[in-house]
Amino acid sequence: MSKKDLYTTIGFLLFTGGLTSIILNIVGVEWTLLTWMNNLAGHIGFLLKLIMIMGGLIMIYFHQVDWRNVEDNND
Repeated sequence: MSKKDLYTTIGFLLFTGGLTSIILNIVGVEWTLLTWMNNLAGHIGFLLKLIMIMGGLIMIYFHQVDWRNVEDNND
């Protein structure tokens, strides 16, 4: 497994973990590993889950783009 594949997999897991955690909280169920986030004061747990989602998407994007072949289109 290459480094690109590893980071893409980690990003995907972060994204799906955060998104499903928010969806399950709406229904009233919790992920066992992420229950500590719900015990934090205020909306900090929700913000951490949003950061997980955005961080996962950013990680996937940056590791899937071929930066060496990006053309600069200044017309």
